[in-house]
Amino acid sequence: MVVKVQPDDAEWDAGDIRYNVLRWTSSPNPPFGGYGPSFSDPRTGQLIGADVMLEYSFMSRWPRMRAFMQDGAETQFWGEPEGIYCTLGHTLQLNSGFGRLAAETLYGFDDELDQRLAHDTMSYLILHEIGHTLGMHHNMKATQFLTPGEAFDEDVVDERGLAGSVMDYPALNFASSRDEQTRFYLTQPGPYDDWFIEYGYSPALDDPQAEAARLEAILARSTEPDLAFGNDADDMRSPGKAMDPRVNIYDMSADAVAYASNAMELYSDTLNGMVDKLPEEGK
Repeated sequence: MVVKVQPDDAEWDAGDIRYNVLRWTSSPNPPFGGYGPSFSDPRTGQLIGADVMLEYSFMSRWPRMRAFMQDGAETQFWGEPEGIYCTLGHTLQLNSGFGRLAAETLYGFDDELDQRLAHDTMSYLILHEIGHTLGMHHNMKATQFLTPGEAFDEDVVDERGLAGSVMDYPALNFASSRDEQTRFYLTQPGPYDDWFIEYGYSPALDDPQAEAARLEAILARSTEPDLAFGNDADDMRSPGKAMDPRVNIYDMSADAVAYASNAMELYSDTLNGMVDKLPEEGK
């Protein structure tokens, strides 16, 4: 695979289906922060072309959210659209807005944290949308991966990552203490992603029987805990929907009760600390 930056004097067009591009766009009112459209051969399902669209406003709206929280400035937020859409960009933007606010309130938000948060957020969005272009569905069970303590253990996160897949809608992995902060999001493909790609894209064997056996061996790993899967149809994002609480959005870690307890404590500390961070009257 070769990835290049399109030069200004390129003689080819990004809309040419012979090229798969990661396109940076800037729209006045975009419905997404990132989008991974693709099209396939209706006879075989083979993907013919795919692109990733990234919106500038995905990054630029963070300061607006901060202004909204501080002085009531009007800010336009994306609502959850009706129908079946990928709204990860919306999720990440709100997560990051909270992360900035919480960091400023609890221990200060500086350029280093700003760069780390921007890097991890954009990396996750790009990986997620590339996953869609490769035919991957959402995996809302992928955050059932680490314990709350492991998510803030740098050695564990460096070795295993934060989740089983980049196709989940995760919560921001935010530590209440700066010294405990690891990655904010998964920044490399998870074990489920590698497994999916191995089955769908690894070179096939010439012998049909040997190839069938090879694929069967890959599928036989489906019960491994790190390869857990649950898509949008199974997630419990609203009351009365689905039945497995492990398949959910906006969570992080395999211990939902401990995660929720830690999150409520973080929200409380942030809200209580905001009083001292709000601008003084007249400023």
